[in-house]
Amino acid sequence: MHPYPPLPDPTAPMTVPAQSQAQSGATPQQARQLFEYLKEFTQLKYRPDRIVRAPSAPAVRLRGAGPRKLTDIPPSELAELLSRLVAATPELGAGPTDALYRAALSVYGSQRLTEQARKTLEHAQTLDLSAGG
Repeated sequence: MHPYPPLPDPTAPMTVPAQSQAQSGATPQQARQLFEYLKEFTQLKYRPDRIVRAPSAPAVRLRGAGPRKLTDIPPSELAELLSRLVAATPELGAGPTDALYRAALSVYGSQRLTEQARKTLEHAQTLDLSAGG
């Protein structure tokens, strides 16, 4: 359920009150065109498996943690951080994962490797970012 009011019934005749027409400056024809566009737009299927971004945009953009907890940071962002840490310091990827996880936590300003942090980072490490997102 979304927080927006439902769209009008597309089969119902559309009327634009004179007051709102005068305020918006839209003609009935322009209002109808907008209504048709919205009707077509809402018929598009939501695809949670698809990520849309500009071709020049990176698949994952690393950001600081800010007010977010580690569990609030997208797993793809954590996975990207882990892979960059290993690329910059290969010995982090060769040894026990604790050193890698502590390095990741230090990037976000945290020092304790709790069980929850370990689970979150382990999950992120299993992601395949080569699929593009």
